[in-house]
Amino acid sequence: MRVFIIISTLLFSLASTAQSVFHGRIILQDSLFPKDGRIIFPLINDTSKADLYNPINIDLSNPNHRIFYLIWPDWKSKVFRFIDGVCTDSVYSIKIPNDKFYKEFQQKEICPICFRSKYLIPIIYGLPGSKLMKQAKRNKVILAGCILYEDAPKFYCTKDNFQF
Repeated sequence: MRVFIIISTLLFSLASTAQSVFHGRIILQDSLFPKDGRIIFPLINDTSKADLYNPINIDLSNPNHRIFYLIWPDWKSKVFRFIDGVCTDSVYSIKIPNDKFYKEFQQKEICPICFRSKYLIPIIYGLPGSKLMKQAKRNKVILAGCILYEDAPKFYCTKDNFQF
């Protein structure tokens, strides 16, 4: 009987803290960023406007909104994923940029959206030779120019149209 009461209490407390609406607040790492950004829903190639002055609220009961990330103009937050449509925290902090999140996926060479590697092509920096030019024409690599900056994207997922 005690076990049942403990499990029932635990399930009730989990159910009471879970919610189907994501609430987020944005934390920009640089105050020079513009005040507006976008919420990207990659499953449906849709976007929504976001700004620093209003909280981010996303209805997770819509299955197409359960995977998303934010961009502020070129910097990305981590990819948020709520497959079951439930989030447990009352308010999430959305760190932009979140380069640490993407480093793990770069090291494993898998896309943070679809979790696959077969759709990835490398992003190459520097002056390309004829071999790289041919590979780029066949969509085997992406040529990104000569300027390499810290935490520059290393891969592009052709399935999700996503650089990381």
